[in-house]
Amino acid sequence: MLEFPRKASIKNEVLLFISDKDREDKDAMQIVDYVIDKVANDVANYCNIDINDIPERLDGSILGMVNQYINTHGVLPSQTDEDERLQSLTEGDVSYTFRSKGQIYQQLQSVNTITDNFTPILQRFRKLP
Repeated sequence: MLEFPRKASIKNEVLLFISDKDREDKDAMQIVDYVIDKVANDVANYCNIDINDIPERLDGSILGMVNQYINTHGVLPSQTDEDERLQSLTEGDVSYTFRSKGQIYQQLQSVNTITDNFTPILQRFRKLP
């Protein structure tokens, strides 16, 4: 996955919307980095442009998609409840199975970050292949 060139400025703005606990958590920061790169790559793919050619005018939309994804999927450590990570539960001889970080990242990869809220905005920047 290619890294978005204006990732640092987007990340600084994302940090305004997350908890202090997550800002200090190394895993949370890796998740934020991954989500920013995923959203930027999804935007570039949707618009049929190189990630380096994404117009700065879309940075606000990218920020919105990143925040929307983080909040709706609860991917940061402070947002995840043990119940959400619980994959299976057996009562006899008590057995709990939790989703691993790898499974959580796999879920992140499979989700389309471009929702109907942002499609009309991106349509104006889309190029025909």
